[in-house]
Parts: sequence; C-alpha cells; structure tokens
Amino acid sequence: MAYLTKREKEIIAYLKKDPTISQEELAKKLQITRSAAAVHISNLMRKGFILGRGYILDERSGVLIAGKAWLEINAQVEDSTIDLYCGGIGFLLATELAKQQLTPTFFTVLGKDNVGDHIYQQLQEKGVNVQHIIRSHSYSTPKRLIVRNGVRELYQIAAENVYNFKEDEKKKWDDLLHSAKVLLIDSSFEQLIEGLFEQIKEYN
Repeated sequence: MAYLTKREKEIIAYLKKDPTISQEELAKKLQITRSAAAVHISNLMRKGFILGRGYILDERSGVLIAGKAWLEINAQVEDSTIDLYCGGIGFLLATELAKQQLTPTFFTVLGKDNVGDHIYQQLQEKGVNVQHIIRSHSYSTPKRLIVRNGVRELYQIAAENVYNFKEDEKKKWDDLLHSAKVLLIDSSFEQLIEGLFEQIKEYN
C-alpha cells in the first residue's frame, strides 16, 4: 500500500475540512504554486486516497491486523541465559508493516498488567496504531515459555486465558472490519474467526 508524504497528509487534512476547496485556495493555504497543488492531488488520486471529483476521500483505514500478542520467555540451558521478547503473530505482523512506513491498526486483547503495558508501549514506539486494542483487568496478558538446549527445543508452555468479547467490543470489531482496506488475521485468534465469513458476506 502506498504511504502519504508529510505534504500529502496536510492536503488530506484540508480536504476533510472543505471537500470543495479549489486548487488555487489549496495552493494559497499551503504556500505553494497551483501546479504543485495539482501534482499532489494527482498523486493522491493515483495512490487511491482520493476517489474522484469533488475530492471524495477514501476513509477506509488501511491495513487492519487482528492477532495475538504475548511475552515470550526464552530459556537456554546450554549457557544458562533467559531472554524476554514481545511475540505473537499479530505483534510481529504489525511491527513488520510499521517498518515499511505503514501505520497498521492492531486489534488484540492485553491485560491491564505490567506485561500488557510493556507490549502496548513497544507497539506504540514502533509506529503501530494501538487505539483499538482492548485492555482488561480481568484478563492476564499471555505468556509463553520456551526452553532450549542449543538449537533443540526441550519444551514449551503457554499461559493464556480465553477472552470473551463484550457486545460493545464486538461492535468495535465490526466497525474496524468494515473500514479496513486489507485484513490480516492470526488463524489462532479463534474468537474473531468465528462468524468472520458471515461478516464479510454482509459487507460485500
């Protein structure tokens, strides 16, 4: 997906305020020439952010990632070391896309605990949109312990509870789903996959 330059973001902001603004007025506000404004508008149309005449904006939010995030604890028997990482398919997808100058929206559930705070902060620092992440006092942020001896994995333990979505949280998910251009979903996020195909059919 194409990304917006700083100037293009400024133009989008003006167009949201006044969709009927002329290129001359836009150029004046931005302190650029009319021809430069026309080039920016053309680029925004080519990228798909403007859908047609009258500056109809595509308000869909871009890439939506629904998946799990957890604290990964890697213990190495060989040299008696323990390393902590943020893991989970959803976390990895979101942070990798953020590296590509995108701002993916991440939908997941984190506990209101120290581990959840750490994962949330890591996502923010890496440029992921975290405003729709659900935080709950009644849910403990998942953790996964992996014990290895050299390259050989000895065993793995996962501590994770099932989270039951409330009605308003299901509504939030529905709204996000309908507003996304691209959906990437972690196949292990069973609570969301249930009923997903029905939602997509309804959207189409």
